[in-house]
This record gives sequence, structure tokens and C-alpha cells, in this order.
Amino acid sequence: LLLFFCWRLRAWLRRHDRLIRARAALSRRYQALVRTVRRQSQLAARLLPHVGYACVCAFGWRSLVRLRMAEDVTPLVLRATPLLGTVVPVVRTLLALHADAPTRLRAWLHFWSVWAAATLVTTTLSSLPLIPRIAQLRPELPIVHFFCVVWYRAC
Repeated sequence: LLLFFCWRLRAWLRRHDRLIRARAALSRRYQALVRTVRRQSQLAARLLPHVGYACVCAFGWRSLVRLRMAEDVTPLVLRATPLLGTVVPVVRTLLALHADAPTRLRAWLHFWSVWAAATLVTTTLSSLPLIPRIAQLRPELPIVHFFCVVWYRAC
């Protein structure tokens, strides 16, 4: 029994070692890709994480649609978007004001500038006569807004 246990442990460790090596190889390849792209184009290098996030979000949403879970998730997302996009930043801004840290205040000033510009653009677009009809045809637009809020909060 002890010999069997040792044999299984050895097999597990080999598999675990393969996973570690595979992760390291994937990380090295990703870093090489980033370095190559950075050399070729600074803009593409800066956009690479954003494009990756957009692809993951699109894949996740399409998976939810295929699994017929999108109808259950959409109301949760619609309720969470104002909380993540407004309430949490207000609290964090007030905490930064209280801490009196200039770098954090600058980051929050940047956040509120982008938030105001995005609100202005969405309000202006929603007042145009054709845009609300297009928005009714694309039910995933609130989900895109949610993903944008989450991504901007993460950056």
C-alpha cells in the first residue's frame, strides 16, 4: 500500500511539475509577445490588455447566452452597475480626501473626469431619435456598460 501511495504521489508530482512548466512557458511566450509588440508599436502594446479583456468579456457573455443564463444575470448586472460606477468611487474619493494623498486625489480626479465625459456622451446619444431604437435591438448594451465600468475600476 505504501509503494502504491509513493507511485501515485510521484505521478501527481510529475503532473504538477508539467503544469508549472506549462504556465512558465506560457508566461514567457506572453512576455515575448508583449516585448515584440512593444518594440513594433507602443499603442498596440498599451491596447493589448484592453483587447484581451474585451475578448474575455465577449466570450463570457456569449457563453452565458448559450447556457441560457443571460436572462438571470442581466438584472443583477443592471443593479450592480450604478453601485460599482458611482457609489463605490464616491466612497473611495472621500477616503482619499480624508487621507490627503495627492497621487490618489489625482487618480480620482482623472476617474471623475472620464466618468463625467462618458455620462455626457451616453446622455447625448440617448437623446438622439435613432439611438434608443438601436439600443432596443441590442439587449447586451447594458452589459457592455457594466464591463466598461469594471474595467475602468480595475485600471
